[in-house]
Amino acid sequence: MLRTMLWSLGLISLIGCSPIKTEVEFVSPAAGQTVPLNALVIEVGFDHRMNLETFDSSSFKVEGSTSGPIEGAFTGENENRRVTFTSLNLPAGGETITVELTSGLVSTSGKSVDPFQWQFAIEAGTPPPPSSFIVSSMTPGIEAYNGNVNSTINPVLTAPYDPFSIGNAMIRIDASRSGQRTVSLQNVFTGINTITLSPDRPFLAGERVTLSLVDDVFGLDTSELPQTLLATHIANLGFDWPGNVVSSGSALNGGKIVFFDSDADGLDEWVEIEANGTLTHQDSTPSGPAGSTTWNLPEAVIDVAVGDFDGDGRSDLICLGNSGTSAYLLRGSFSIAVVLEDPELIPLTVQSTHLEAAHGDRDGIVDLVLSGPDGLAVAWGGSSNPLSVIHPVDSTPVVHRAVATDLNGDDLIDLAAVLTDGSIAFHAGNGDRTFTAEGTILGYNLTQQIRAVNLDGDSLRDLLLIPSGAGTPSTLLSDGDFNFSLRVLFDDVVAPGTELIDWDGDGRLDCISPIAGSAGLYFAKGVGDGNFQSPQLLGYAAEVEAVTSGDTDGDGALELAILTSAGNFEILRSEPVVLSPANRIRVEDLSANPGDTVNYQVIIDCIDSLQGWTLALDYNASIMGLNNITIAGTDVAGLVEFELPNIDNSNGTVIYANILDLAPPFDNQVLAPGSGYVVATGEAFISAGAPAGNYDFTPANGIIANTSPETDNSFVVDGNSVFPELVGGTVSIGGSSPAQQPSENDDPETGGEDSTDPVETDQVHFLRGDVNGDGVIDLTDGTQLQLLLGNGTSIACADAADVNDDGIVDDADPVYIFDFLYQGSNPPPAPYPFPGPDPTADGLDCQSNGAAH
Repeated sequence: MLRTMLWSLGLISLIGCSPIKTEVEFVSPAAGQTVPLNALVIEVGFDHRMNLETFDSSSFKVEGSTSGPIEGAFTGENENRRVTFTSLNLPAGGETITVELTSGLVSTSGKSVDPFQWQFAIEAGTPPPPSSFIVSSMTPGIEAYNGNVNSTINPVLTAPYDPFSIGNAMIRIDASRSGQRTVSLQNVFTGINTITLSPDRPFLAGERVTLSLVDDVFGLDTSELPQTLLATHIANLGFDWPGNVVSSGSALNGGKIVFFDSDADGLDEWVEIEANGTLTHQDSTPSGPAGSTTWNLPEAVIDVAVGDFDGDGRSDLICLGNSGTSAYLLRGSFSIAVVLEDPELIPLTVQSTHLEAAHGDRDGIVDLVLSGPDGLAVAWGGSSNPLSVIHPVDSTPVVHRAVATDLNGDDLIDLAAVLTDGSIAFHAGNGDRTFTAEGTILGYNLTQQIRAVNLDGDSLRDLLLIPSGAGTPSTLLSDGDFNFSLRVLFDDVVAPGTELIDWDGDGRLDCISPIAGSAGLYFAKGVGDGNFQSPQLLGYAAEVEAVTSGDTDGDGALELAILTSAGNFEILRSEPVVLSPANRIRVEDLSANPGDTVNYQVIIDCIDSLQGWTLALDYNASIMGLNNITIAGTDVAGLVEFELPNIDNSNGTVIYANILDLAPPFDNQVLAPGSGYVVATGEAFISAGAPAGNYDFTPANGIIANTSPETDNSFVVDGNSVFPELVGGTVSIGGSSPAQQPSENDDPETGGEDSTDPVETDQVHFLRGDVNGDGVIDLTDGTQLQLLLGNGTSIACADAADVNDDGIVDDADPVYIFDFLYQGSNPPPAPYPFPGPDPTADGLDCQSNGAAH
């Protein structure tokens, strides 16, 4: 009996050890289903965590009855229990798709899939045209360098969005040194076509901010916005060289210093990385360094990268071991007692020498671009098992760090890398985590390193080329479709170890570069057209190997880390030297003596793209006057198509209107976001008897010049009036009799509105000349009317647009507005200055109370 029991137990044991297969739990599209003719996406749910490395065209077979075998890319979710296949190309209309899952698909525990097969159909027809519902612009500007640390991110769409569904959209905002943000929507029902996104905490100076509109953003006509990835940069408020030493150290021969906010406190910490694999994390406070934490990696470190690779809102640090096949990920921690999680090993399937944290796709989570002797590859970031799935791109050896960005203007992420022969290879992104080789190009000299930056103020990043040996640096300015314009730079503008930042806070990228074999640094000021001024020498007592930057005190101005060739380092801090980004009009200070004639300047800072502006300035007529005001020789001389000056020296006022896109063809010409734009200049004469002293010369609202109406300073943004900050200047007059400033030129009052309600009637009420219906007549109305006339758009309130009341809306009407506003001509006929019915019978009408909308 005992023998029988033993045999039974043995049989049960054998049965219990039989292999267990991985089962398919669901598929989409379902068997027999007919799906729309668009991008083919297949989802499969498994009852085990799957090994994505086993998924390819031989183990997960997709075949169309017309198309034949269909290639695609694989992504995983929910610990890879759900795997998605996205085809590279559209299937054919009306064909049948067969999907076969083979036993070659294996779970992470080694269990093969029980083979599974099903079919579904593609609807007949032709593919739909590309969507016209896209992002047209963004504030802060796309690839601009003028974002505020407290900026909201505001993409502008080509059509109104659906406010009832926008709350379900997947939208991610990621910052390069401080990680992902929790985002809330503002102005949902009043935004129309502008989505206002408010992050849960401020950004850091100088960091790159990416916006990913991943899915479920719909228009009112149910059109879905394509996946979109956009980026901007937070401004740096300048640096006053040489600053003050915050911290210093030694023994970093062959090492690095990297800045990032590992604990989301709004301050950059830094990590001192020794070549032998010792990492020291230094906490920071506004007053200086705080505590430190040290780790010892099992091998030497040859490169590092920073990014929020798991999308949890905390920046992570990854270090590449000198084996080239191992990396060590230290994740940002949510615990105040733990600055970074302990290192976890990330095996690399391609031998690498360099790492680049970048977005390789448009899912909003940072990825890792690998480069080295085995070529190019991308390790995909994700909420689970980040960087564990590595996609080889090309096996051609690469000599330095690659870049990932949109280089051809199709809104997909592309790759560029330097090959061993000094040429630059391009790979176009297909939008599905795959890339297509696009050939190579040469710079002015052979290249050893490349950087992706925006050098010319458009929405495409360019390539800055660091030459081999003693060659001359150059830039490749993106023209779209992998076409580039070559610019040759001054020698010494850029070198290995260069830091690319807006160093002086003017909204344009600059270079801070080591000098090979010599002490000191070079500062090359960017001019905003793809070029740099001749480098200026910054004194420093040692030969510098590399420069990096971070904001360790949260004041909006970057600190610099200077690493010398001897392995010593210093962290240098400076107070901010420029104002934070804003829409602003400012007048520069003047110094003069009685009887002098001096040049003056009016400057604009803007965080929006400007279609035009009105300057209203106030000065003391008893001590000075203006000979003229002009755009000649300013930053906008080639942009402005219409200008109207109105100088009133008897009252000490001037009004100056500028429009950038007045005449056909209307191509949406704008002044791009930036700072320090000189938009007006001229000669000011100082009275011979002017007493010594300081006098105001300032922008002011409520200005009257000659017989003009009261006028405010304003910008035209997307056809609407925006009222900027006003910063006045001082006219300092020398002499022996200082005088108090006379009071007769105090700022005029800005009131003047009559609060009496107009009498209501059954007729439609409107304000003649108020074309955009905002209740006032200003530069925006004339500009919008020109655009409406130019593109033939119907006008909701033609009576309001018939400014001269001749019964016809034509080019004479915007001219009437400008003459009234800036030349002191007659005001518009009734109804003006208060809304009312049209007293003149004509063929025009107004569809609703108010003005044209």
